[in-house]
Amino acid sequence: MPAKARADTRMTIRRMGFAYPPAMSGHWNAKRPEFSQIVNAASLAMPYLEPYLSRTMRAARPLIEDDALKADLDAYVAQEATHFRQHRLFNDALKARGYKSIETLEAKLAKSYERLEKTHSLAFNLAYAEGFESMALAIGQMLIENRAFLFAGSESGVASLVLWHFVEEIEHKSVAYDVFDHVAGNYFRRVHGLVYATAHTDTRRLPGAAGGRRAVAEYPLAAGAHGDDHAYFRKARTEARACACAGIQPEASARPGLGAGMGAALCERRGRAGTAGHEPADRTPPHRACPPRLTMENDM
Repeated sequence: MPAKARADTRMTIRRMGFAYPPAMSGHWNAKRPEFSQIVNAASLAMPYLEPYLSRTMRAARPLIEDDALKADLDAYVAQEATHFRQHRLFNDALKARGYKSIETLEAKLAKSYERLEKTHSLAFNLAYAEGFESMALAIGQMLIENRAFLFAGSESGVASLVLWHFVEEIEHKSVAYDVFDHVAGNYFRRVHGLVYATAHTDTRRLPGAAGGRRAVAEYPLAAGAHGDDHAYFRKARTEARACACAGIQPEASARPGLGAGMGAALCERRGRAGTAGHEPADRTPPHRACPPRLTMENDM
């Protein structure tokens, strides 16, 4: 791509800082605890994914003859370095709030990206980088377009972190493609990179996969208070779903954020949220009364 065609893609290197109040919960958006957990889980990969992308770009730099593209690459790497630092700080804040499996997951993520880099060619790694950035662009547009719905009432520090990150993803959206196309461009390699990057980043955080998304379902009432409470989360979620889909207000959950709000979100997503006294039309009526309140003592 000629240098003048990229004149409007120059990026700004922003030095950011975000505050996470001591009272902030792991469910930093109390109205949308599931979304909070999705963001928390995705953030775990960033301190390992971002350096991998940067190293891949640096490895390609000696093969680039276009000075404008080199400048874009350097700005891309600088932005990704800032993303790395800020997500590292956010993940440390999550650790301080009682997510006990983060260190184990981080070790797996580190090994996964180290292995990916060492066992694949530069062409493959560039295709992965391009594929990831294409996927991130779509996610970024979704988050920004729906920011009022997803972030209203949430902790401003986390909302700002996520939205800033994805604004910059949009800002440097074309750089990974330009570098890939310049060094190793091939349509089928590009498609493979997109599919592989999407699957790889998702499965690093799914239950049972390398890396696992245990942190999504692990937020404890208090750090170290009850051991691994994954089973408790599943039971509380089941309780909330049954009550909310029936349009019944459940008893207060033993854990904030895992009561009617979560159940209502689950039902709303499936298009069957009920209202008090009305059964959803597309399912067999669940229990007429909510299950007894779950407690750590009788469920663990």
